Amino acid sequence: MTVMEWIKANAKDGANLAEVEEMLDRSKLPETKEQAWDFIQKNQVFRSALDAEVSRATAAHDVKFMENKFPDILKAEREKLLKELNPQETPEKKEIREIREELAAAKREKEENARKDILRKKAAEIGFDPLRAEKYSVFGDNAEAQLLEDHQYMTGFVKTELEKETKKRFGNTTPAGGGNPNQKKMPVEAFNALSPKDRAAFMAAGGGLEEGV
Repeated sequence: MTVMEWIKANAKDGANLAEVEEMLDRSKLPETKEQAWDFIQKNQVFRSALDAEVSRATAAHDVKFMENKFPDILKAEREKLLKELNPQETPEKKEIREIREELAAAKREKEENARKDILRKKAAEIGFDPLRAEKYSVFGDNAEAQLLEDHQYMTGFVKTELEKETKKRFGNTTPAGGGNPNQKKMPVEAFNALSPKDRAAFMAAGGGLEEGV
């Protein structure tokens, strides 16, 4: 017995079943690919799910393509171009060229790792995040200088903002709390935002923390 047959058997006499038949017809599962496509297009939830799955599959395909096939395509195109530019290259010369390229790539990787190691050590000295410091390796020989420049800028920015906040809160007066009237005071939150090195420098210069902040 179908659902409609059951409804007709149990419905009250004279009941209008046209709307029920229409609803059941719309919810009827498709039996062909064409019907399935029409069914999905008429249903917002199914259409959204399909779009999401297509996007996911496309992204996964792109990642797989870039990782597995694209490098080989680039290599093949490069070999094709080299052959056009140097049609007289013998198999022996090609082998020598490829060995030189591999050695050059290994050398670049070694230099890159050494540069990252230097950046991590320098970051530890100045109170900078070592993992973030590694990203400066893209600057090549100027990596360390760029790291120091950016760190100096950020440190100065924090200091300027602290001075603005302090002046905003207290103007030109010394914050209350006793102790040395000439002692510099800093909010606890601002102090915690400083790097370990800057905190030590602040305390060594006679700085103190505001009480009750």
